[in-house]
Amino acid sequence: MDTEASVGEEPVSHIDRQAWLDAVAAIDAPAPVVLAAVGRELARSAAVAERIGHLLDTEPIATSLLPPLPVGSGPALLGQVHEVLAAGVDQRARGAWYTPEPVARALVDAALGALGPGPRRVCDPAVGGGVFLVAVADHQEARGVDPADVVTGLHGADIDPLAVRVARAVVALWAAGRGLEAVTAQIVCTDTLVDRPPGWARASFDAVVGNPPFLGQLAADTARTRDRAEALAERLGLDIPAYVDDSALFLLLGADLVANGGHLVLIQPQSVLASRDAGPIRAALARRLNLAGLWMTSEEVFGTAAVRVCAPILSRGGDVTRIEVWTGNPPSRSGTAPLPSDPSQWVEVAACVEGIPSVEAPTGPTVGAVSRVVAGFRDEYYGLVPGAREDTGHPGYRRLVTSGQIDPGRLVIGHRGVRFAKQKWRCPVVDPDRVTDPRARAWLETTWGPKVLVASQTRVIEAVVDPVGDLLPSTPVVAIMPDTWTAHELAAVVSSPWATAWLVGGSVGTGMTHDAVRVSAGRLAELPLPRDRGALAGTHDPLARINRATTEHEWRTALLDLAEATNRAYDLEAGEGEALTQWWMARLPAFRSDRP
Repeated sequence: MDTEASVGEEPVSHIDRQAWLDAVAAIDAPAPVVLAAVGRELARSAAVAERIGHLLDTEPIATSLLPPLPVGSGPALLGQVHEVLAAGVDQRARGAWYTPEPVARALVDAALGALGPGPRRVCDPAVGGGVFLVAVADHQEARGVDPADVVTGLHGADIDPLAVRVARAVVALWAAGRGLEAVTAQIVCTDTLVDRPPGWARASFDAVVGNPPFLGQLAADTARTRDRAEALAERLGLDIPAYVDDSALFLLLGADLVANGGHLVLIQPQSVLASRDAGPIRAALARRLNLAGLWMTSEEVFGTAAVRVCAPILSRGGDVTRIEVWTGNPPSRSGTAPLPSDPSQWVEVAACVEGIPSVEAPTGPTVGAVSRVVAGFRDEYYGLVPGAREDTGHPGYRRLVTSGQIDPGRLVIGHRGVRFAKQKWRCPVVDPDRVTDPRARAWLETTWGPKVLVASQTRVIEAVVDPVGDLLPSTPVVAIMPDTWTAHELAAVVSSPWATAWLVGGSVGTGMTHDAVRVSAGRLAELPLPRDRGALAGTHDPLARINRATTEHEWRTALLDLAEATNRAYDLEAGEGEALTQWWMARLPAFRSDRP
């Protein structure tokens, strides 16, 4: 795998380059003129410098204002400068983040490596600074393809006019370095999700690669308008789920463009692997393409962009018997994984990559069949704020429980108290008489009675029994209100290693951190119950010991006993249960001795 600088150049020092980029970003001049100056410095002749200036359509600042170029700088540096200068609020609203060259090179290798030599027609539908096109050019040149044919086969598009000019200049610099001062790549300014660029016929590209914009639909500045959603549905031939990220829609576009035998490799947020909103996208892709590989990493790739990424490697045609696995940053081949049970269940491959034990779900009822599983949202959260108080022992107040107070089997406060409504509390309670919001008052009624409270964004499912029924869950705590099963039985089920493996294995990439479990009422309601309910009688003593433990040894010993009992309830063989328990115990949080 080639992860070095452009052919014929020395490897770039990351430290030198970052310091240089910081200095360039501090220059007080419009971005286009700074870019023109960098382009002129990268040019190897006056003629090329003039052409780059023409492509960027501006006059440069005096190049004396630029610090000396980093060692080994190549054409892709110009694209990186563009992304650095575009950083900030506008960058987040555009969802555009610069792809490090080693990442682009490795993913291009994944896309083109199996296709063999020969000129290839490749497109990047959200080209940005052109780093993927340079990686494609270097890859093909290294395979003996004539540089003129390489450039002719490069296609790209972007909605940002300046990005288009930069990408054209980047490819022009690459071509000029091979003596091709008049060859131009086909890079156009358009919204490829809505409009088809000229020459982009169906199934016409050997590979579609890139890093499309990440535009989540919960923030106002990145959410789609109704008109845009309708236009996308018409263009892509699919009703677009309301909360699916725009980056996933580029996968549908790529599936339309990639030719038989070709590959589609686009960087995505890891949530695409398991989120329900992306389910229709995965299903549509599974009908047209094969999942041939997957890159996943827990490492930071985009710096200030707090998102974990992956790249499904999709192929049109051909037989796939094992999934090629790529890990790390930059990506490198690390093995293979079995095919998922359903072609759209990419999360099964992700779970295998993450080393999450596979558990077989028993047929029969679920938690939702024997209880009501409920969760509050914004209205319930903010509606409780007027009633929040410090605990003074008033019998009519209800103790407020946040996710941070819940440990496996225990309710704790912690050394730093409790955070609620942007305030720090020692032991918060809620005065029901001061809660006036209708939804918040309904929440007070809904959550009254014996129940199980379940935290979210934890490494294992962390649940505590409320036998009296007066604890009040604060969003995002989930409440399980028993019906035909008892609260203690349900607590044992959701606290089991089996339940954590089932939930984690089906939701890889959806948590706020790399290994967090995103617990939702819907997912908990779907949790399969064990076949042997009677075996849960053996969980009563461990649950009580977990709750009253005063040392870590007592706590972990009781948790092991709970694991053994629930493993029997789920009919696990001895070896399977031991391996599952070891995995689960390694994920447990540190013991906290603080009690209410």
